[in-house]
Amino acid sequence: MVLTLGIWSTNDHYLERERMQKSGAFVKALWRYEVIEGANHWIPLHVPDWLNALLLDWLQVRRGSMTERT
Repeated sequence: MVLTLGIWSTNDHYLERERMQKSGAFVKALWRYEVIEGANHWIPLHVPDWLNALLLDWLQVRRGSMTERT
């Protein structure tokens, strides 16, 4: 099973909020959904610090999960 982080931005005109939210139904492991307010489709270019903070936090969660299994 793969832990999954879904990130959606409120000004993304290519991916709809509902579609992203419903993606969790197809994930059999831990699913986390985050919304970045005001960012566009190109999150890494528009708000890299915000994205990096989310990713680092997510990796800490994943690291804890992996440690618990060993």
